[in-house]
Amino acid sequence: MRVEDLLAFYRSDPRAQMLRRTWEQASAKTELKGIVGSATALLAAACVDVELEQAAASEPRASHLFILDDKESAAYLLNDLEQLLHFHIVVISRI
Repeated sequence: MRVEDLLAFYRSDPRAQMLRRTWEQASAKTELKGIVGSATALLAAACVDVELEQAAASEPRASHLFILDDKESAAYLLNDLEQLLHFHIVVISRI
């Protein structure tokens, strides 16, 4: 299965649709529970990918903050997102 196929599958997932609706609200906060493995990254990437497709070239990109339980989980999510979205993500960390 190709990455594009996975992202297409997750774009239609009800959780991804809920995330996109929530992100449209100013100062929205969302918490996902019970998601295992790379599903978190796939859901996030599917939502961000839709935003990138819909945004005009002149519009600034939206920022998203993902808070995870520990450094290792954050590193896995970061790596997964970079691989799925094909661009480098800037991380600012104060640990």
